[in-house]
Amino acid sequence: PLRTPSCDVDMLHVDMDMLKTDFDRELGWAVNLVAPECTEWTAVGDMLAVQDTRQLGWGRDVREKGKERYQKLVPVCVWRIEAPFRKGKFLLEREETRHKMKLIQRQKGLSAVPYTCTKLDTASVSLGVDTSVFERFLLHGTTPHTVMSI
Repeated sequence: PLRTPSCDVDMLHVDMDMLKTDFDRELGWAVNLVAPECTEWTAVGDMLAVQDTRQLGWGRDVREKGKERYQKLVPVCVWRIEAPFRKGKFLLEREETRHKMKLIQRQKGLSAVPYTCTKLDTASVSLGVDTSVFERFLLHGTTPHTVMSI
């Protein structure tokens, strides 16, 4: 017989209340500024902490603009992107990944799937990352004019 996996009904709920204006609701997403006293701000600051300062000051910003090398990274602005429809899709994809990982684990006879730690894991968890399905934050640079396309 065909079995359907159980599904958490709350996971399918699209929370449009997080979109505060009619314009945001029409778009289906919004960008909200995060205040420095918020948990997200602290987590981003923790993610930017660099132990080995020799890793800093080699990027395009220094090479192309002739800026002086820097010794640390600090957040200047932090934004939270609210996209309730995409979040609902993401949560379903996360559950599918969890299901597939369990299948592979069972097929291969593994007691656990090997796990690799990154230096961003601790800060990522405070931002809601689910490490049990290997979610990760990856930091990369980009130019301001490409942000909207991302």
